[in-house]
Order: sequence, then C-alpha cells, then structure tokens
Amino acid sequence: MPGPAAVAGRSWKAPRTSSSCTPLGTYWGSVLSGSGNIEGFVSGEPFRQVGRTTYEEFAGYWSQQTGPMADAFNGMRKPVASQTLTAAEWNNSEIVDGDLIERLSTLKNTPGRNINTSGSISVVRALLEAGLLDDLHLMLFPIVLGTGTRLFLEHGKRVDMTLAGTHTFGSGVVHLHYRLGAAA
Repeated sequence: MPGPAAVAGRSWKAPRTSSSCTPLGTYWGSVLSGSGNIEGFVSGEPFRQVGRTTYEEFAGYWSQQTGPMADAFNGMRKPVASQTLTAAEWNNSEIVDGDLIERLSTLKNTPGRNINTSGSISVVRALLEAGLLDDLHLMLFPIVLGTGTRLFLEHGKRVDMTLAGTHTFGSGVVHLHYRLGAAA
C-alpha cells in the first residue's frame, strides 16, 4: 500500500510496509481524494473497530496528521481487538477485554451511528460468522498480487448479500457496497 496520495492537499503514504502491498500505493490517490472519496465513510462515525495490526498502522500515521479526515479518525472511539497488545495510547482507543463478539454486540445495540472496521481481516471474519455485519464495503484494486490473506474462508459460513452501490475511482479502484442478510 505505500505510495503518495493527496489528503486535503497533503501528501500521504499508506502506513502498511509489507512488500506485497507496495503496488497498491499508486491507486490510493483517487480513493483518498476527489469525487466519492472514503472521507465520507469516516466523518460522523462514533466507532472504528480495528485489530492490532491495523491499529498500529493507523495510530502511527493518523495520530500525526491534521485535517478533517485525521480529526475524524483521531476523535472517534477505537475499540482494539488484540490478544497481545498491552496498551492502546492513540486518542480514544481501548483494548477490548474478553469476548470481541459479545463486546461488539453490546456496542451495536447502543443508539447512534454505525460501527465500522478497516482492514482487520480476522475481525471482519468473526463479525461475518456472528452475523453482526449489516453492510460490507470492499475496495477492489485493478491488480493481482499473487499472494495475500483471503477475506472469505474456504469452508466458512454462507452469507447472502445484495449489491447496494458501486463507485469507480479514476485509478480503476472499485468500491463495492453490499447489504448483508438479504437474498441475492
């Protein structure tokens, strides 16, 4: 994912350093800026659930940034799913103690807006399995890396989805929005 992109007139380098993600950096500019950018997903969110790896990447980057998107990330509550992290020092972050599914079920029933997650494949898998996701937003990049972690497990539970919307960015990245639980 590393590569420059414009965020509110600033240069941005995605925090992930894995060499398998390097080719994605050329696509992030159109996703983070311009028409239909992802800033709309972030603004107004009360929660952003993340796993340890995503937390460390986001905290290292967003805690040092300014602007509307950074203010949104830095200001929202961030429950962190981790069995190894001992401290979550990024503003409004907390390590989820105990059962993640139980904790997120409680948060989901709290009045307010959506609970969202970025990355965190193990968290998304657990939420899918527990039936706690209402919507799934996927970013499809026009590149085959030939390696990586699968989002959907080979022997996972069937999840019916209905396409709720799409947006194609200038770089060819496609945002797919699915509603879950509705027969396709």
